[in-house]
Amino acid sequence: MEGSITHVDDVDDLGVHGEHLRPLLTHAMGSPIEVVDHRGEVGAGPPPHHHPWHEIFVVVAGELDVSIGDQEVRRLGPGSLAHVPPGTTHSFRYVDPHTHVIGITSEGRASDLFRAASRATPEQLPGVGPLFGLQRDPTPHPHTR
Repeated sequence: MEGSITHVDDVDDLGVHGEHLRPLLTHAMGSPIEVVDHRGEVGAGPPPHHHPWHEIFVVVAGELDVSIGDQEVRRLGPGSLAHVPPGTTHSFRYVDPHTHVIGITSEGRASDLFRAASRATPEQLPGVGPLFGLQRDPTPHPHTR
């Protein structure tokens, strides 16, 4: 890999769960890690789930409520980072309309998952995650308790 330069406006906007996900660096580009630009509607975010890769969220602007494992929901602001180890249940919600997050994942599976989920119908969506190692957890969503 020689390296690459990508601008957010030059990549597809993948809409999933009210989020706008733009893969900036992917395994298809020859990278062992992936970097995704995350923005979303207030209240948007995935249900509790886990997957076999590391996931890091870096809040650039706005606020993001994050739940990792058994920890209480934490509100993260600009400059905050959350790390989710493989296999750890987690979820998050966008708190304000200007929230901007950079997501970093290992294993090169997240962008494939996001792309497939963005193309799925609402009826197909629950079956997409398991194809990429993502499992939804039956626990109540911590952001609505």
